[in-house]
Amino acid sequence: MSNTKDLFDVIDAYMVARSEAREKYLLLERSYANKRGTAIYDETMKEAREIRAGKITEAQKTARAKAQEILTAMRENTKKAHMTPPTADQMNILQLMQMKKHLTDAELDSAAASMGGNAAALSVLDEIAVKHGIYTSHMHYAQEGLSPAQAIQAVADLAKHCRDIIDNTTGVSRAAAMYADLRRVRYNDQIDPDTLPQEERYKDMLDFYEPMRVSYNALSQAVD
Repeated sequence: MSNTKDLFDVIDAYMVARSEAREKYLLLERSYANKRGTAIYDETMKEAREIRAGKITEAQKTARAKAQEILTAMRENTKKAHMTPPTADQMNILQLMQMKKHLTDAELDSAAASMGGNAAALSVLDEIAVKHGIYTSHMHYAQEGLSPAQAIQAVADLAKHCRDIIDNTTGVSRAAAMYADLRRVRYNDQIDPDTLPQEERYKDMLDFYEPMRVSYNALSQAVD
């Protein structure tokens, strides 16, 4: 096993537990739909909401504790991260990019593909891109380990990624949650979270780690 696989499993298990708690609640709600407005319905659903909240809270506690333990191990491993300096040819390409007054996405992609997977060169290329108002990362081209600073930042980003998922007790997708907040602020609408689109489980580890803006292989080398 590895830290990256273990963390993915922790988050996936939490999302499954959250989804199962929701589905059990909705199944009970549907079975009592014809009793809506009665005392038995109100009492039953109140108890069901408490049970659901309790299961999600327990799943949260477990996920937070396990995720924190794994993230701590990842931070320790970042101290071993290293980076190979750019070659002379890669430096020439970077200098050329630096000299250009205007850069396009196509030119940056071409330059990134010419970096031979060198993380240091790709990091510099991204800094050049930002100066031109282009914020697309090219670190997915990296084929080697991250620098200690990059690895530390990646783990920090990963910790926030996990925190956002675990703190989302309703399971509502981010886009749907933003929509509901907008309706609440503008029109004082109170939308039932269970009627909104849910956050989907990640298909695999590559899907889960994609928001980190670094290649999975490079991240794995730094933290596993």
